[in-house]
Parts: sequence; structure tokens; C-alpha cells
Amino acid sequence: MGATIFTPSASHAQQDKKAVKAEKKRWKKKAKTYVKNPLALKAREEAFAKELEELQKRLKECQKKNGELQAELDNCAQKAAAEIRQYKYKYDSLLNEFNRLSTAYESTRGATTSSDVTTVKGLYYRVQVGAYQKFNMNRHLEYTDESFTGESADNLNKYMMGRFKTYALAEAFRNDIRKLGIKDAWVVAYNDGVRIDIKEAQRLQSKQK
Repeated sequence: MGATIFTPSASHAQQDKKAVKAEKKRWKKKAKTYVKNPLALKAREEAFAKELEELQKRLKECQKKNGELQAELDNCAQKAAAEIRQYKYKYDSLLNEFNRLSTAYESTRGATTSSDVTTVKGLYYRVQVGAYQKFNMNRHLEYTDESFTGESADNLNKYMMGRFKTYALAEAFRNDIRKLGIKDAWVVAYNDGVRIDIKEAQRLQSKQK
């Protein structure tokens, strides 16, 4: 089969010619109007020129504003990057401090190597880092020494760190622990492995002086 060639129909061609003729007629009429009143044409051109000038002015203002916004965005990005670096540095510092405190337990505990708190004799202080009703990490305690222990009392699982001969040493350690983010850490006292009130512990300590 031969290819079919589509050509505009005669009616469409006539309509296009009529449209072009009508457009020419319309502009001829406008041209006659401006020939009779050239000042109207001048005013029209001046209005278009003023409008174009205004648009160019607005374009420059938008470009300037865009530059300012881009500079502000770049500044915000730099500040965010700096804050991220600061938080990372702070995190690394806290982690190093935590490791330092962990290795300091041996020098702060009493003269005993027993991992059973109840076998430790005498008066000493510890820092309790938490007391939980549902949370239980006793299964991990067999892998630690006496620097970190737990006990269950009053329907709570309590966890302690360190062992100190004076309340002042325990309090200083508690303050460092709180800096690490454990805000609920506090000092507790033991006498011969039995927990006692802080006031009672301080009374006993004053007798030892």
C-alpha cells in the first residue's frame, strides 16, 4: 500500500487566510489611529519602557535577595557543621572520662578483693547509678568485679559503682558520674556489707577520727 499524504483541506486554508487578513486589517486600523494621534503611540511606548525598567529593577532586587539568602544558608550550614564537631568532641571527651573513671575503681575501693559486697568489713560508701523495677541487668554482673555490683531490695534492682572510704570521695565521684548524664546517681553507705543511712554512716565515721 502506498503512503497516505495528509494535506490541509481547502476550508482550513481559507480560514487561515481569513484570519491573517483580519489581523492585518486590525493592525491597519490601529496604525491609522496612531497616525492621527502619534502622541498616543509615544505614550504607549514610554509606558512599556517604564514597565520594562520596573521589571528589570525588580529582577535585580530578587537577584540580590537570592544572594543574601544563599549567603545565610551557607552560614547556617557552617554553623551546623561546627556544632556537630563540638558535639562529637564532647561525646569523645565524655567517653574518655568514663573510661578513666572505670579504671580508677581499684584505687578507690577498700582493701579487699572479694566480689561479694556482704563480705566487705567496715564502713564505706558507694555511688548508686540506678534503681529499677522492671529493668534487670544481673545477668551481666558475673563478668564484672566488685567495682560494679547490684542488689535487689524494696522490689527494686539497684546498681552501685566504686567503693570509697569517705563520703567526700564518693560525693566527688557522684558529681563526675552526673556529668556523664546519669543525673539520678547518689551516694549510699554500707557498714560491714549492710546498707545504712548516710547520717548514721557519717556518725560512725566521726567516731573513727
